[in-house]
Amino acid sequence: MINMKDEYIDNLRYVACQIRKLFSTTGYSDEIIADMLVEYLYGHKKRYKQLLWFCYGQCVVNSLEKNIQIKKTKFIQCINCGEWVEVDNMSKSQRCESCQQEENKRVKREYWRKTHN
Repeated sequence: MINMKDEYIDNLRYVACQIRKLFSTTGYSDEIIADMLVEYLYGHKKRYKQLLWFCYGQCVVNSLEKNIQIKKTKFIQCINCGEWVEVDNMSKSQRCESCQQEENKRVKREYWRKTHN
């Protein structure tokens, strides 16, 4: 655990460079080292992660951006109640969830009425 409040007094930039240099002697790239440290620190619920973020924060952020797919969404206005809802970009839905359930019930009733009369 390093006190990161005053970077110049504790000379943290030098410490971070030395830590990165020491880890680079293992032969792994910075990205792989960052992945291993994240797995160890977060996988084993370790408490002190400030130095990881100080030394390898940009590598961690780049890895997250590369590996996490963000769903594309759009907003539609329900044709029954008028409420605005967020749906998947590829969705063809025209109703909010509750109105869609009511519509499904209505369609089932109509189908049952036609087939049983």
